[in-house]
Amino acid sequence: MKEQDTFFKIVGSGLRILAGGIHAVAERIEALATEQRGREDIEDRGFGSWPAQEATESAHSTKIRVTPEPAEKPPPTNAPDTIMVVFEESEGPVDIDRLAAETGLERRKIHNTLYRLKKQGKIRNVAKGVYTKC
Repeated sequence: MKEQDTFFKIVGSGLRILAGGIHAVAERIEALATEQRGREDIEDRGFGSWPAQEATESAHSTKIRVTPEPAEKPPPTNAPDTIMVVFEESEGPVDIDRLAAETGLERRKIHNTLYRLKKQGKIRNVAKGVYTKC
């Protein structure tokens, strides 16, 4: 019998919490409906559309926005482009250790990408683990 009482208390408590949540949602919906009716009344009187978005933007925009200077070249987003940037900036051959240090890529990813770039004819193998741009 005590187990049932405990169970009913827990269920009752949960239902009260749920009812409170439903009540809060109902209040929010009523507020939105009242706001919508206010907009419709203004539009019906011939005052045009409701300037809610413009008003909130101007009322809340107190920060000065500074647009950064656009970069000459966007940074590379994929492994082949990232690796090719290293080859273009270097004057001579590049080894895998340097590629790993400058790109931050994993060695396996570097090996796979070098293989693809070599097949495409963009780089060539100078020595074991050392490549140069074609």
